[in-house]
Amino acid sequence: MSASGLSLTPLPSLLAAPEPSWPPGLRETARAMLQNLEGPAPAGLEAPRRMDEFMRRNPVSFWVAALNGECVGYVAVGFPDGPRKEILPGDSVAMGWYIHPGFRRRGLATQAIRLILEKLQDLQVSSVRADIEDANRPSQRLAEKFGFSVSAMGTNAGGAGWKSYVLVVP
Repeated sequence: MSASGLSLTPLPSLLAAPEPSWPPGLRETARAMLQNLEGPAPAGLEAPRRMDEFMRRNPVSFWVAALNGECVGYVAVGFPDGPRKEILPGDSVAMGWYIHPGFRRRGLATQAIRLILEKLQDLQVSSVRADIEDANRPSQRLAEKFGFSVSAMGTNAGGAGWKSYVLVVP
């Protein structure tokens, strides 16, 4: 999947290749994924291996965003209602995204979200949810730009506020 130089590749297909052939930035991307999911993450080769283990245990698909062959972030799609490995027509899914700080404000998150929403539309999902912290106004504006609307609000265990955005897929 690609748009304007940005491509999305499923993480398992990248990890299946021998380490020397991994695209630049894959270790850092896997480390960011783990950091967002499980807290502090190891550097080096351990992060991609732990990410592979995480995906085996959890119903989440990770798509690595690359620009000109360099990993710049990711999009994650998962099932909020329980473990499954396959998206079926009519499913509701949860989605999150991350772009490395050095690549932000270039429209890459917009391109990545557009690509993944096209894929989800092709898979005939019924809705997409994105939980975004109150402090992350850029992601909130991006969700609103794509037509997501606030469906719930709350605070996490650390006391940070968040909003749950939902998009009904046409």
